[in-house]
Amino acid sequence: HASCRPFAEETWVEGTAGAACELIARLIPALGAEITPKIADCLYTGISTDTGCFRYANTTANTLRVAAACLDAGADSYAINQSIFETKRLSRLKMDAYIAEHVELLAGGKLALIAIPREAEAACGVNEDDMESVSAYARNIEGVCLAVTMRSQADGRTKLSVRSAPNYDSAALCGLFGGGGHRGAA
Repeated sequence: HASCRPFAEETWVEGTAGAACELIARLIPALGAEITPKIADCLYTGISTDTGCFRYANTTANTLRVAAACLDAGADSYAINQSIFETKRLSRLKMDAYIAEHVELLAGGKLALIAIPREAEAACGVNEDDMESVSAYARNIEGVCLAVTMRSQADGRTKLSVRSAPNYDSAALCGLFGGGGHRGAA
């Protein structure tokens, strides 16, 4: 992420890359290895999820070139995208309904706030996999430019996730709380 604070002796940060897997796709052949169909599936999955199936503003021409190279190497884009973006467990659909009922719109509908207590997660029957993309839900509401999702954690802390339109900076907002990420998702 462009907001990365160096923590290791060696780092490789390219803040304009749409996904870390774009870098890994360059690293594999540089190490003398080949991108097998299984590796191509993994790389494509990382690129597709980090770019919202190529819908987010972080998608670049290079992102698409690397994804195409993954397809050329045997990645099964249909199965991957179907599994990640088109299939939800019933418990997740119940959570979506909870969010739709409890979302709070502020700033003339440009800001969406969602607070998800642990009790709501338990009542819906969701697991961590179900909750992986929940923070993007409110950003899909017409007119919302900034969506903030707060989830209660078992240790009493709150996890904050932010999704934003291109003119807003999710990473800068999360940076105020010690977090980071992409401009559009942090």
